[in-house]
Amino acid sequence: MPPNYPSTFTPSQLQARACQWVGISLISLFLINLISSFLPPQLLNPDWQLKLVGTLIDNGAYPLLGLLLVLLASSQNPDDPSLQKRQLRWRALACWVSLAYLLLIPLIGMACYLGLNQASNILRRENLSAQQTIVVLRGVIQQSKSMPELQARLRQTQAPTLPPDATSIPLGDLKSQLLRSLQVNETNLKNNLRQPIYNRFLPLLQRAWRNMLSSVVLAVGFAAVALPRGSSRSQLMGWATSLNRFNHLGSEWLSMGRAWSETSRKRRDTAKRMQKHLDSRREAEREPSGKSSKKLWP
Repeated sequence: MPPNYPSTFTPSQLQARACQWVGISLISLFLINLISSFLPPQLLNPDWQLKLVGTLIDNGAYPLLGLLLVLLASSQNPDDPSLQKRQLRWRALACWVSLAYLLLIPLIGMACYLGLNQASNILRRENLSAQQTIVVLRGVIQQSKSMPELQARLRQTQAPTLPPDATSIPLGDLKSQLLRSLQVNETNLKNNLRQPIYNRFLPLLQRAWRNMLSSVVLAVGFAAVALPRGSSRSQLMGWATSLNRFNHLGSEWLSMGRAWSETSRKRRDTAKRMQKHLDSRREAEREPSGKSSKKLWP
């Protein structure tokens, strides 16, 4: 038995309404996630920029699918003028969304570059501070003459406190242990400094590369459903036409370049043949004078 629909709506109209509201829900979900990541705005903070970009990429499929459902609803119920106006308005807005996702690519690269520089500067300052702390602690340990003096100086430098059983260890042995521990920490710190800075932020670079590729994919997806105002072709079809024209123009320029190169080669070959012919004539003109000189001077 088929389901009973209200007498005022046909099954296609009910499906169109369902697709429309599901599409609106998906777009609303995207906007909620975007606003939560946008606030509070920190436009000059690379971490905030990368977080916002990540939200746009990770949730970009929601508005794309929502827009597609609205488009499907309009095709199922073409007699609804409000639905037709809505889908045309949103498809025109999708043109700008597609361009915005393309513009995310240089933004991701710039934010990643600034974030790496900022993180590397912070890391260098922390390493420099750690080295200075090691030098100060080494001096404190070497200059201390007694256990109370060592403990007092360590408290002044805000260094970690000695273990409870430290008082049972002779002062010389304790100082030797502390100095060896500082030497190990200093060696590890120097080894960390020798490592390439980009190896430490490899996950960040991988995520940036993934976001760039995802931006291209989402831009193509939005361009496929985007419809510029007054146009009967999607934005993606317009891009394809422009790309074909560019390829055709490039082929023409390439053909012209090849023709110019071939003409230049022929000119060089002709000039070489003429020069060779002139050299031969000059050589032939010199031969009689050479023979007469041989007869005069046997």
